[in-house]
Amino acid sequence: MEKHGLMARWPAVGLFIAAVAALGGCASGPPTSAVDSAIAVASTEIDQARKDGALASAPVPIQEAEQKLAAARQAMANDDNAGAIRLATEAKADADLADATSQAARAQQAASAVQNDAGALKQATSPHP
Repeated sequence: MEKHGLMARWPAVGLFIAAVAALGGCASGPPTSAVDSAIAVASTEIDQARKDGALASAPVPIQEAEQKLAAARQAMANDDNAGAIRLATEAKADADLADATSQAARAQQAASAVQNDAGALKQATSPHP
């Protein structure tokens, strides 16, 4: 009769093991593909900011982006997927800031050049006394 009581408990034990396994899967956080995607997006944004001249016009944000991207890769290697996504997202934001700063600096330079050209043209076309 004792065997019957033990056998009756096996489904409950199986459900408990399945629940623990499922919770263990949740503990690791987002799937690796989401981490890979976040890191790839941040890396692309950093590359774009560098191409747009961020090293010259926004060195601090681009360096912070690169440091956070490296930290995101390390977090991913340590199976900290949630931390990796957070760091990659921050790296992307820093890269976006660096890129926007770089674009603003280029726009300012272009505006100054146009203003100088307009001044030179005005002076060239005005009557001389």
